[in-house]
Amino acid sequence: MSTATSSLKFNEVSKGDNFIDRYVEVVERHVDAPEIFIRASAYWVISALLGRYFRCPQLPHLSARPNLWFVLSSIPGAMRRSTVQSLAEHVYRRAYIGYLVEHERMERRKAEAIVDDSLIEEGTPEGIIDHIEATQLDSYAIVSTEFGAVLKRALTREYELGVLSLFAKLYYGEGGSMCLSRRGERAGVRRLRRGLFVTMLAGMQEAREYVTPNVITQGLLRRLILCYIDPRSHDRWLPPIGPEREWMMSELENLADEIKERMISLAKVCGQSVGATPLINTFLTPSVKEKVVEYAKELDMAVRKDPNDINIYKQSLWEHLSKLAIVHAIAKGRLDNIGNELILNVREEDLVEACNVLNEAVKNVEAVVSSLEEREEPIKTSKALIGRVYQAIVRAGPEGIRRTRLYRQFADVGLKSRELDEIIVTLMNAGRVKTRVEETGGRPAVVYIADVYVRESEG
Repeated sequence: MSTATSSLKFNEVSKGDNFIDRYVEVVERHVDAPEIFIRASAYWVISALLGRYFRCPQLPHLSARPNLWFVLSSIPGAMRRSTVQSLAEHVYRRAYIGYLVEHERMERRKAEAIVDDSLIEEGTPEGIIDHIEATQLDSYAIVSTEFGAVLKRALTREYELGVLSLFAKLYYGEGGSMCLSRRGERAGVRRLRRGLFVTMLAGMQEAREYVTPNVITQGLLRRLILCYIDPRSHDRWLPPIGPEREWMMSELENLADEIKERMISLAKVCGQSVGATPLINTFLTPSVKEKVVEYAKELDMAVRKDPNDINIYKQSLWEHLSKLAIVHAIAKGRLDNIGNELILNVREEDLVEACNVLNEAVKNVEAVVSSLEEREEPIKTSKALIGRVYQAIVRAGPEGIRRTRLYRQFADVGLKSRELDEIIVTLMNAGRVKTRVEETGGRPAVVYIADVYVRESEG
Protein backbone atom coordinates (compact mmCIF):
# COMPACT_ATOMS: atom_id res chain seq x y z
CA MET A 1 0.00 0.00 0.00
CA SER A 2 1.50 3.31 -1.03
CA THR A 3 1.86 6.20 1.38
CA ALA A 4 -1.04 8.65 1.29
CA THR A 5 -0.38 11.78 -0.68
CA SER A 6 -3.22 13.72 0.89
CA SER A 7 -5.61 13.31 3.79
CA LEU A 8 -9.24 14.14 4.43
CA LYS A 9 -10.79 14.33 7.90
CA PHE A 10 -14.47 14.59 8.68
CA ASN A 11 -13.48 16.25 11.96
CA GLU A 12 -9.99 17.32 12.90
CA VAL A 13 -8.70 14.99 15.60
CA SER A 14 -5.43 14.65 17.47
CA LYS A 15 -3.98 11.79 19.48
CA GLY A 16 -6.38 10.93 22.27
CA ASP A 17 -9.19 12.92 20.64
CA ASN A 18 -11.26 10.23 19.01
CA PHE A 19 -14.66 8.69 19.65
CA ILE A 20 -13.27 5.77 21.67
CA ASP A 21 -11.11 7.81 24.04
CA ARG A 22 -13.84 10.41 24.50
CA TYR A 23 -16.43 7.75 25.28
CA VAL A 24 -14.13 6.08 27.82
CA GLU A 25 -13.29 9.41 29.46
CA VAL A 26 -16.98 10.23 29.97
CA VAL A 27 -18.07 6.85 31.31
CA GLU A 28 -15.01 6.21 33.46
CA ARG A 29 -15.59 9.51 35.25
CA HIS A 30 -18.98 8.29 36.51
CA VAL A 31 -18.96 4.47 36.51
CA ASP A 32 -16.52 2.35 38.53
CA ALA A 33 -16.46 -0.54 36.08
CA PRO A 34 -13.08 -1.96 35.01
CA GLU A 35 -11.51 0.29 32.39
CA ILE A 36 -11.25 -2.58 29.89
CA PHE A 37 -15.02 -3.18 30.12
CA ILE A 38 -15.67 0.48 29.30
CA ARG A 39 -13.08 0.55 26.51
CA ALA A 40 -14.39 -2.69 25.01
CA SER A 41 -17.90 -1.23 24.94
CA ALA A 42 -16.55 1.89 23.21
CA TYR A 43 -14.85 -0.21 20.55
CA TRP A 44 -18.11 -2.12 20.09
CA VAL A 45 -20.10 1.09 19.59
CA ILE A 46 -17.74 2.25 16.84
CA SER A 47 -17.55 -1.21 15.27
CA ALA A 48 -21.34 -1.63 15.24
CA LEU A 49 -22.23 1.87 13.99
CA LEU A 50 -19.28 2.92 11.81
CA GLY A 51 -17.51 -0.37 11.05
CA ARG A 52 -20.38 -1.41 8.77
CA TYR A 53 -19.10 1.04 6.13
CA PHE A 54 -15.62 -0.52 5.84
CA ARG A 55 -13.93 -3.62 4.49
CA CYS A 56 -10.30 -4.74 4.51
CA PRO A 57 -9.45 -6.79 1.39
CA GLN A 58 -6.17 -7.83 3.01
CA LEU A 59 -8.02 -10.01 5.54
CA PRO A 60 -8.47 -13.59 4.31
CA HIS A 61 -12.13 -14.17 5.10
CA LEU A 62 -14.98 -13.48 2.72
CA SER A 63 -16.52 -10.70 4.79
CA ALA A 64 -13.18 -8.99 5.69
CA ARG A 65 -15.05 -6.47 7.80
CA PRO A 66 -14.21 -5.02 11.26
CA ASN A 67 -17.03 -6.56 13.29
CA LEU A 68 -15.93 -6.98 16.92
CA TRP A 69 -17.40 -9.55 19.31
CA PHE A 70 -16.84 -8.87 23.01
CA VAL A 71 -17.95 -10.91 26.01
CA LEU A 72 -17.54 -9.19 29.39
CA SER A 73 -17.17 -11.76 32.16
CA SER A 74 -17.04 -11.28 35.94
CA ILE A 75 -18.88 -11.95 39.16
CA PRO A 76 -22.32 -10.29 39.20
CA GLY A 77 -22.87 -6.78 40.50
CA ALA A 78 -19.44 -5.51 41.47
CA MET A 79 -18.02 -5.07 37.98
CA ARG A 80 -21.00 -3.06 36.60
CA ARG A 81 -21.28 -5.21 33.48
CA SER A 82 -24.96 -4.46 32.93
CA THR A 83 -24.40 -0.74 33.40
CA VAL A 84 -21.60 -0.71 30.83
CA GLN A 85 -23.71 -2.65 28.34
CA SER A 86 -26.81 -0.50 28.82
CA LEU A 87 -24.84 2.73 28.28
CA ALA A 88 -23.29 1.40 25.07
CA GLU A 89 -26.68 0.23 23.84
CA HIS A 90 -28.17 3.66 24.62
CA VAL A 91 -25.53 5.38 22.47
CA TYR A 92 -26.08 2.78 19.72
CA ARG A 93 -29.84 3.35 19.72
CA ARG A 94 -29.67 7.15 19.76
CA ALA A 95 -27.10 7.38 16.97
CA TYR A 96 -28.77 4.76 14.77
CA ILE A 97 -32.29 6.16 15.19
CA GLY A 98 -31.02 9.66 14.48
CA TYR A 99 -29.26 8.41 11.34
CA LEU A 100 -32.41 6.72 10.01
CA VAL A 101 -34.57 9.77 10.71
CA GLU A 102 -32.17 12.33 9.21
CA HIS A 103 -30.40 10.46 6.42
CA GLU A 104 -33.02 7.90 5.41
CA ARG A 105 -35.88 10.38 5.95
CA MET A 106 -37.69 7.79 8.05
CA GLU A 107 -40.59 8.38 10.42
CA ARG A 108 -39.24 8.13 13.97
CA ARG A 109 -41.47 5.29 15.12
CA LYS A 110 -40.42 3.17 12.15
CA ALA A 111 -36.77 4.03 12.80
CA GLU A 112 -37.11 2.89 16.42
CA ALA A 113 -38.66 -0.39 15.25
CA ILE A 114 -35.77 -1.02 12.83
CA VAL A 115 -33.21 -0.37 15.55
CA ASP A 116 -35.08 -2.74 17.87
CA ASP A 117 -35.06 -5.36 15.12
CA SER A 118 -31.30 -4.95 14.69
CA LEU A 119 -30.68 -6.12 18.26
CA ILE A 120 -30.63 -9.88 18.91
CA GLU A 121 -30.59 -11.13 22.50
CA GLU A 122 -31.04 -14.87 22.10
CA GLY A 123 -33.18 -17.51 20.46
CA THR A 124 -33.20 -20.87 18.75
CA PRO A 125 -31.32 -21.19 15.44
CA GLU A 126 -34.63 -21.30 13.60
CA GLY A 127 -35.96 -18.27 15.45
CA ILE A 128 -32.87 -16.18 14.76
CA ILE A 129 -32.81 -17.06 11.06
CA ASP A 130 -36.55 -16.34 10.78
CA HIS A 131 -36.00 -12.96 12.45
CA ILE A 132 -33.21 -12.07 10.04
CA GLU A 133 -35.31 -13.08 7.07
CA ALA A 134 -38.35 -11.18 8.33
CA THR A 135 -36.48 -7.94 9.05
CA GLN A 136 -34.16 -7.98 5.99
CA LEU A 137 -31.48 -5.76 7.56
CA ASP A 138 -27.82 -5.78 6.58
CA SER A 139 -26.44 -5.26 10.10
CA TYR A 140 -27.29 -6.81 13.47
CA ALA A 141 -25.90 -6.68 16.99
CA ILE A 142 -26.01 -9.47 19.57
CA VAL A 143 -26.47 -7.75 22.94
CA SER A 144 -27.24 -10.53 25.42
CA THR A 145 -26.64 -9.61 29.06
CA GLU A 146 -26.79 -13.28 30.08
CA PHE A 147 -24.71 -14.91 27.38
CA GLY A 148 -23.68 -17.61 29.82
CA ALA A 149 -27.26 -18.87 29.91
CA VAL A 150 -27.28 -18.97 26.10
CA LEU A 151 -24.13 -21.11 26.12
CA LYS A 152 -25.43 -23.36 28.86
CA ARG A 153 -28.68 -24.08 27.07
CA ALA A 154 -26.84 -24.63 23.78
CA LEU A 155 -24.59 -27.21 25.43
CA THR A 156 -27.24 -29.05 27.41
CA ARG A 157 -30.30 -28.99 25.14
CA GLU A 158 -30.04 -30.81 21.86
CA TYR A 159 -32.62 -28.48 20.31
CA GLU A 160 -30.30 -25.50 20.58
CA LEU A 161 -26.99 -27.08 19.66
CA GLY A 162 -27.13 -25.23 16.34
CA VAL A 163 -26.91 -21.82 18.04
CA LEU A 164 -23.14 -22.12 18.38
CA SER A 165 -22.58 -22.96 14.71
CA LEU A 166 -25.06 -20.24 13.68
CA PHE A 167 -23.16 -17.62 15.67
CA ALA A 168 -19.92 -18.80 14.06
CA LYS A 169 -21.47 -18.24 10.61
CA LEU A 170 -22.82 -14.82 11.58
CA TYR A 171 -19.36 -13.73 12.71
CA TYR A 172 -17.91 -14.18 9.22
CA GLY A 173 -21.02 -13.19 7.31
CA GLU A 174 -21.34 -16.70 5.94
CA GLY A 175 -24.55 -18.00 4.49
CA GLY A 176 -26.08 -21.37 5.14
CA SER A 177 -29.24 -23.43 5.19
CA MET A 178 -31.14 -25.47 7.74
CA CYS A 179 -33.19 -28.37 6.39
CA LEU A 180 -36.36 -29.13 8.35
CA SER A 181 -39.16 -31.64 8.06
CA ARG A 182 -42.23 -30.17 6.40
CA ARG A 183 -45.20 -29.65 8.68
CA GLY A 184 -48.30 -28.03 7.32
CA GLU A 185 -47.39 -25.11 5.13
CA ARG A 186 -43.98 -24.42 6.72
CA ALA A 187 -40.97 -24.31 4.43
CA GLY A 188 -38.64 -27.27 4.58
CA VAL A 189 -35.47 -25.14 4.33
CA ARG A 190 -34.41 -22.00 6.17
CA ARG A 191 -31.65 -19.99 4.56
CA LEU A 192 -29.19 -17.59 6.16
CA ARG A 193 -28.21 -14.71 3.88
CA ARG A 194 -24.55 -14.11 3.14
CA GLY A 195 -22.77 -10.86 3.80
CA LEU A 196 -24.45 -9.83 7.06
CA PHE A 197 -22.49 -7.51 9.34
CA VAL A 198 -22.93 -8.74 12.92
CA THR A 199 -21.28 -7.46 16.09
CA MET A 200 -21.57 -8.57 19.72
CA LEU A 201 -21.45 -6.99 23.15
CA ALA A 202 -22.46 -9.70 25.60
CA GLY A 203 -21.99 -10.32 29.27
CA MET A 204 -21.88 -13.33 31.53
CA GLN A 205 -20.81 -14.36 34.97
CA GLU A 206 -17.55 -16.23 35.49
CA ALA A 207 -16.78 -18.09 32.27
CA ARG A 208 -15.87 -21.38 33.89
CA GLU A 209 -19.51 -21.77 34.93
CA TYR A 210 -20.68 -21.85 31.31
CA VAL A 211 -17.82 -22.46 28.89
CA THR A 212 -16.54 -25.96 28.19
CA PRO A 213 -13.58 -27.11 26.09
CA ASN A 214 -16.13 -28.04 23.40
CA VAL A 215 -16.92 -24.34 22.89
CA ILE A 216 -13.22 -23.77 22.13
CA THR A 217 -12.78 -26.65 19.72
CA GLN A 218 -16.15 -25.92 18.07
CA GLY A 219 -14.78 -22.49 17.20
CA LEU A 220 -17.15 -19.98 18.75
CA LEU A 221 -14.90 -18.93 21.64
CA ARG A 222 -12.05 -18.12 19.24
CA ARG A 223 -14.30 -15.57 17.57
CA LEU A 224 -14.90 -13.75 20.87
CA ILE A 225 -12.68 -11.34 22.74
CA LEU A 226 -13.30 -12.70 26.22
CA CYS A 227 -12.67 -9.99 28.83
CA TYR A 228 -12.60 -11.66 32.24
CA ILE A 229 -11.91 -9.62 35.38
CA ASP A 230 -10.95 -11.29 38.65
CA PRO A 231 -12.74 -9.37 41.44
CA ARG A 232 -9.57 -9.42 43.53
CA SER A 233 -7.80 -7.29 40.92
CA HIS A 234 -10.40 -4.50 40.85
CA ASP A 235 -10.67 -2.12 43.81
CA ARG A 236 -12.04 1.04 42.17
CA TRP A 237 -15.27 2.35 43.69
CA LEU A 238 -17.53 5.37 43.09
CA PRO A 239 -20.71 6.47 44.89
CA PRO A 240 -23.73 4.96 43.09
CA ILE A 241 -25.89 8.09 43.56
CA GLY A 242 -25.27 11.63 42.39
CA PRO A 243 -26.31 14.32 39.89
CA GLU A 244 -23.24 13.50 37.85
CA ARG A 245 -25.14 10.60 36.22
CA GLU A 246 -27.39 13.11 34.45
CA TRP A 247 -24.33 14.94 33.17
CA MET A 248 -22.90 11.66 31.91
CA MET A 249 -26.04 10.84 29.92
CA SER A 250 -26.05 14.31 28.40
CA GLU A 251 -22.41 13.98 27.35
CA LEU A 252 -22.97 10.50 25.91
CA GLU A 253 -25.99 11.68 23.93
CA ASN A 254 -23.95 14.53 22.49
CA LEU A 255 -21.30 11.99 21.51
CA ALA A 256 -24.00 9.77 19.97
CA ASP A 257 -25.17 12.70 17.89
CA GLU A 258 -21.62 13.21 16.59
CA ILE A 259 -21.40 9.51 15.72
CA LYS A 260 -24.71 9.88 13.87
CA GLU A 261 -23.22 12.69 11.79
CA ARG A 262 -20.21 10.51 11.01
CA MET A 263 -22.57 7.70 9.90
CA ILE A 264 -24.25 10.11 7.51
CA SER A 265 -20.89 11.27 6.12
CA LEU A 266 -19.67 7.70 5.61
CA ALA A 267 -22.96 6.65 4.00
CA LYS A 268 -22.55 9.47 1.49
CA VAL A 269 -18.99 8.36 0.71
CA CYS A 270 -20.20 4.80 0.14
CA GLY A 271 -23.04 6.05 -2.02
CA GLN A 272 -20.54 7.76 -4.31
CA SER A 273 -18.44 4.60 -4.75
CA VAL A 274 -17.99 3.38 -8.31
CA GLY A 275 -16.19 0.15 -7.41
CA ALA A 276 -17.48 -3.40 -7.10
CA THR A 277 -18.44 -2.76 -3.49
CA PRO A 278 -19.98 0.34 -1.93
CA LEU A 279 -17.83 -0.16 1.18
CA ILE A 280 -14.73 1.89 1.97
CA ASN A 281 -11.50 -0.03 1.46
CA THR A 282 -9.18 -0.28 4.44
CA PHE A 283 -5.48 -1.14 4.27
CA LEU A 284 -2.88 -2.03 6.85
CA THR A 285 0.21 0.02 6.10
CA PRO A 286 3.28 -2.11 5.26
CA SER A 287 4.82 -1.98 8.73
CA VAL A 288 1.48 -2.82 10.37
CA LYS A 289 0.88 -5.68 7.96
CA GLU A 290 4.35 -7.07 8.65
CA LYS A 291 3.80 -7.08 12.42
CA VAL A 292 0.35 -8.69 12.15
CA VAL A 293 1.67 -11.43 9.82
CA GLU A 294 4.56 -12.11 12.19
CA TYR A 295 2.13 -12.40 15.11
CA ALA A 296 -0.16 -14.73 13.12
CA LYS A 297 2.77 -17.01 12.32
CA GLU A 298 3.80 -17.13 15.98
CA LEU A 299 0.28 -18.17 17.00
CA ASP A 300 0.00 -20.78 14.23
CA MET A 301 3.35 -22.34 15.11
CA ALA A 302 2.36 -22.52 18.78
CA VAL A 303 -0.86 -24.42 18.10
CA ARG A 304 0.89 -26.80 15.67
CA LYS A 305 3.54 -27.56 18.26
CA ASP A 306 1.06 -28.01 21.09
CA PRO A 307 -2.66 -28.01 20.14
CA ASN A 308 -3.93 -27.44 23.67
CA ASP A 309 -7.08 -25.44 24.41
CA ILE A 310 -5.20 -22.25 25.24
CA ASN A 311 -3.24 -22.26 21.98
CA ILE A 312 -6.38 -23.14 20.03
CA TYR A 313 -8.13 -20.09 21.51
CA LYS A 314 -5.14 -17.83 20.91
CA GLN A 315 -4.70 -18.71 17.23
CA SER A 316 -7.33 -16.10 16.25
CA LEU A 317 -5.85 -13.25 18.31
CA TRP A 318 -4.07 -11.81 15.26
CA GLU A 319 -7.46 -11.33 13.61
CA HIS A 320 -8.86 -9.58 16.68
CA LEU A 321 -5.76 -7.39 16.74
CA SER A 322 -6.33 -6.41 13.10
CA LYS A 323 -9.98 -5.54 13.66
CA LEU A 324 -9.22 -3.55 16.82
CA ALA A 325 -6.61 -1.54 14.91
CA ILE A 326 -9.07 -0.89 12.07
CA VAL A 327 -11.79 0.25 14.47
CA HIS A 328 -9.32 2.53 16.24
CA ALA A 329 -8.46 4.10 12.87
CA ILE A 330 -12.17 4.50 12.13
CA ALA A 331 -12.68 6.26 15.46
CA LYS A 332 -10.12 8.90 14.49
CA GLY A 333 -12.20 9.87 11.47
CA ARG A 334 -9.46 10.26 8.87
CA LEU A 335 -9.81 9.05 5.29
CA ASP A 336 -6.94 9.33 2.80
CA ASN A 337 -7.48 10.35 -0.79
CA ILE A 338 -5.52 8.02 -3.11
CA GLY A 339 -6.18 8.28 -6.83
CA ASN A 340 -9.57 9.92 -6.29
CA GLU A 341 -10.60 7.11 -3.96
CA LEU A 342 -11.16 7.65 -0.25
CA ILE A 343 -9.57 4.85 1.76
CA LEU A 344 -8.70 4.17 5.38
CA ASN A 345 -5.06 3.52 6.28
CA VAL A 346 -4.32 1.68 9.53
CA ARG A 347 -1.10 3.05 10.96
CA GLU A 348 1.41 2.12 13.66
CA GLU A 349 -0.35 4.16 16.34
CA ASP A 350 -3.57 2.27 15.66
CA LEU A 351 -1.79 -1.06 16.05
CA VAL A 352 -0.15 0.04 19.30
CA GLU A 353 -3.50 1.04 20.81
CA ALA A 354 -5.10 -2.18 19.57
CA CYS A 355 -2.29 -4.24 21.07
CA ASN A 356 -2.73 -2.55 24.45
CA VAL A 357 -6.47 -3.20 24.42
CA LEU A 358 -6.12 -6.84 23.35
CA ASN A 359 -3.43 -7.60 25.93
CA GLU A 360 -5.55 -6.12 28.70
CA ALA A 361 -8.73 -7.83 27.48
CA VAL A 362 -7.33 -11.36 27.31
CA LYS A 363 -4.72 -11.26 30.08
CA ASN A 364 -6.83 -13.61 32.21
CA VAL A 365 -7.91 -15.95 29.42
CA GLU A 366 -5.20 -18.53 30.14
CA ALA A 367 -6.43 -18.85 33.71
CA VAL A 368 -10.02 -19.21 32.47
CA VAL A 369 -9.17 -21.88 29.89
CA SER A 370 -6.97 -23.74 32.38
CA SER A 371 -9.87 -23.84 34.83
CA LEU A 372 -12.02 -25.55 32.20
CA GLU A 373 -9.62 -28.49 32.14
CA GLU A 374 -10.20 -28.98 35.86
CA ARG A 375 -13.94 -29.34 35.35
CA GLU A 376 -15.51 -32.70 34.66
CA GLU A 377 -17.73 -32.90 31.61
CA PRO A 378 -21.44 -32.98 32.66
CA ILE A 379 -22.23 -36.07 30.61
CA LYS A 380 -19.31 -37.97 32.07
CA THR A 381 -20.20 -37.25 35.69
CA SER A 382 -23.94 -37.68 35.42
CA LYS A 383 -25.60 -40.01 37.89
CA ALA A 384 -27.07 -41.93 34.94
CA LEU A 385 -23.64 -42.81 33.54
CA ILE A 386 -22.24 -43.72 36.96
CA GLY A 387 -25.26 -45.95 37.42
CA ARG A 388 -24.68 -47.63 34.05
CA VAL A 389 -21.08 -48.43 34.94
CA TYR A 390 -22.14 -49.84 38.31
CA GLN A 391 -24.84 -52.03 36.72
CA ALA A 392 -22.33 -53.39 34.21
CA ILE A 393 -20.12 -54.46 37.12
CA VAL A 394 -23.13 -56.03 38.87
CA ARG A 395 -24.08 -57.99 35.73
CA ALA A 396 -20.57 -59.46 35.63
CA GLY A 397 -21.42 -61.50 38.71
CA PRO A 398 -19.31 -62.43 41.73
CA GLU A 399 -16.20 -63.01 39.62
CA GLY A 400 -16.23 -59.36 38.61
CA ILE A 401 -15.16 -57.76 35.34
CA ARG A 402 -11.72 -56.82 34.09
CA ARG A 403 -11.04 -53.18 33.50
CA THR A 404 -10.19 -53.65 29.81
CA ARG A 405 -13.51 -55.36 29.13
CA LEU A 406 -15.48 -52.72 31.07
CA TYR A 407 -13.75 -49.97 29.11
CA ARG A 408 -14.68 -51.60 25.78
CA GLN A 409 -18.34 -51.73 26.82
CA PHE A 410 -18.45 -47.93 27.18
CA ALA A 411 -16.31 -46.95 24.21
CA ASP A 412 -19.50 -46.35 22.21
CA VAL A 413 -20.47 -43.38 24.40
CA GLY A 414 -17.05 -41.79 24.07
CA LEU A 415 -15.95 -42.53 27.63
CA LYS A 416 -12.22 -41.96 27.97
CA SER A 417 -9.90 -44.09 30.08
CA ARG A 418 -9.29 -41.29 32.57
CA GLU A 419 -13.01 -40.63 32.88
CA LEU A 420 -13.75 -44.31 33.56
CA ASP A 421 -11.11 -44.25 36.29
CA GLU A 422 -12.81 -41.23 37.86
CA ILE A 423 -16.15 -43.02 37.89
CA ILE A 424 -14.57 -46.10 39.47
CA VAL A 425 -12.99 -43.94 42.17
CA THR A 426 -16.41 -42.39 42.84
CA LEU A 427 -17.96 -45.85 43.20
CA MET A 428 -15.12 -47.08 45.41
CA ASN A 429 -15.37 -44.03 47.68
CA ALA A 430 -19.06 -44.78 48.04
CA GLY A 431 -18.24 -48.39 48.97
CA ARG A 432 -20.10 -49.79 45.96
CA VAL A 433 -17.13 -51.35 44.13
CA LYS A 434 -14.09 -53.30 45.30
CA THR A 435 -11.04 -54.30 43.25
CA ARG A 436 -8.69 -57.21 43.06
CA VAL A 437 -5.66 -57.97 40.93
CA GLU A 438 -5.41 -61.12 38.81
CA GLU A 439 -2.16 -62.59 37.61
CA THR A 440 -2.22 -63.26 33.86
CA GLY A 441 1.32 -64.39 33.18
CA GLY A 442 1.98 -60.91 31.85
CA ARG A 443 0.73 -57.57 33.02
CA PRO A 444 -1.60 -58.03 36.03
CA ALA A 445 -5.30 -57.40 35.32
CA VAL A 446 -7.48 -55.16 37.51
CA VAL A 447 -10.90 -56.66 38.27
CA TYR A 448 -13.90 -54.74 39.62
CA ILE A 449 -16.48 -56.47 41.86
CA ALA A 450 -19.83 -55.01 42.91
CA ASP A 451 -20.44 -54.53 46.62
CA VAL A 452 -23.44 -56.89 46.65
CA TYR A 453 -21.18 -59.87 45.90
CA VAL A 454 -18.54 -58.75 48.37
CA ARG A 455 -21.14 -58.69 51.14
CA GLU A 456 -22.38 -62.15 50.18
CA SER A 457 -18.87 -63.66 50.32
CA GLU A 458 -18.19 -62.02 53.66
CA GLY A 459 -21.50 -63.28 55.05
